[in-house]
Amino acid sequence: MNARALLIFLLMTVLLGFSQRFRRLGVALSAVVVVLIIWQSLSSVATFSTLPSKPVQVSETKRVITLRVDSLQLNNMKLVGSGAPWHLLGKLINTSDKTVSEVKIRVGRYSCNSVDQATSMCKVLWQGEYTLRSKLIAGASESIDVDLWSHSPVVPQAGAVRDTFEVVSAVSYVDSERH
Repeated sequence: MNARALLIFLLMTVLLGFSQRFRRLGVALSAVVVVLIIWQSLSSVATFSTLPSKPVQVSETKRVITLRVDSLQLNNMKLVGSGAPWHLLGKLINTSDKTVSEVKIRVGRYSCNSVDQATSMCKVLWQGEYTLRSKLIAGASESIDVDLWSHSPVVPQAGAVRDTFEVVSAVSYVDSERH
């Protein structure tokens, strides 16, 4: 539990202690919450003190190569569900000559008045980016079957729903010793 939740719980139990009917329960719960707050504070201090004082040196055996986004294709993409979570389905095809390590996909869900309306004229229901980590070799394809969570409220759907999918960036991690 975080400290904010514990403090709110403490305030609620103190308020219970002020009512005559729930005084014993309020006092007992307040004591439990005070013990939890002390435990939370001590454990966070102990965790903080165990962190290394110097930054950890990472060996630079890999280098990052940015790939062209048009060297990747998304096929048969679908966004299923209502946002708690959405289920992203489809296929990623690597047409580049490098192994793809990471792909960032921008996903958008729109509400349109008609099926023929341009996406730019539709109401945005939700937009987000998802980073897919994989080892997709050159010329290969991979099925996408992942859950996407909305971190913001989702506007209710109305009219014709349209989804958009776009590759925003792609990188390849290559061993620098080999190249």
